[in-house]
Parts: sequence; structure tokens; C-alpha cells
Amino acid sequence: MPEFDFSGSVVTQTGLYAPIGYDTLNNRCADADVTIFGGNGDGKCNSLTDQDIDDFDDIDETEVIGGNKFVSVKAEYRFPVSEALGLIGILFFDGGNAFDEDQNIWDFDEWRFGTGFGGLWFSPFGPIEAYLGFPLDTLEDEDGSVFEFSVGGAQF
Repeated sequence: MPEFDFSGSVVTQTGLYAPIGYDTLNNRCADADVTIFGGNGDGKCNSLTDQDIDDFDDIDETEVIGGNKFVSVKAEYRFPVSEALGLIGILFFDGGNAFDEDQNIWDFDEWRFGTGFGGLWFSPFGPIEAYLGFPLDTLEDEDGSVFEFSVGGAQF
């Protein structure tokens, strides 16, 4: 009888929209219907916007990095800048890391945290998004800031 070895992974994403205060763009309380700048997790540059992909460029091809578990959290506040221009401002705080199977993902001493700001413009060509993030626990040889840019869904 043949034997089968199945392996795989599960990726989940959870979002929480929590209205705060008064929606100055639409002149209504923020607990009304979700607007275009609130509660949408799609189209963001990255879930960890304060970590640069170039931080990993000096790692040998055969060196194992990361882990089999990944956790990230992000709190984001989006606010209208200009309704006429379709411009949204963004403030964020995020954290997380990758862990080996023998590591505890809830060991917050191993998490990396950062904060920053950005903007989202609903242009005629599609959404254009830019973030400037700042790692709060910069490691040796890491930059003090990270810039990310996205057009449509492509990240640069």
C-alpha cells in the first residue's frame, strides 16, 4: 500500500476596523458605514513596513533564516487629507517576527517593532501608496528608516 506524506502551511490574516472619533471627510460619526480609507487590509505595501528586504542581502544562499511560524500585528490610523484629491494619511505601529518550531511566538523579547507614517492616493492609474517606517529596535548594520512604494499592487 502506498504511503503519502502531506505537508503544507496555513496563512491567515485578520483585520479589525475600530472607528475612532468623528469622520471629518464625510461629516458623520466614525462608527457609521466603513469608508474607503477605513478597515481595508488589501493593497498595503507590506504588513511589516519598517523592515527593509535589503536587510537580508548579506545572508549566504545556504544559510537558513526565518522559521516555520510567523506572527505580525499592525495598528493603523487612516485619516482624510483631501477628498477632492483622493488623498489619505496613514500612521502605523507594527511588530512581529519569524520563529523556529522550538521557539515561542509569544516571547515578546524576540519580536521586532516599528512605527511610521505614509500616504495613499487614489490616482486615475490606481492606488499609489508610500510608507516611511522606523524600526524601534534597530540592529547593527540596519538602516534607521525604511521607505516602501506601491503602485496598484506592485511593490518597489
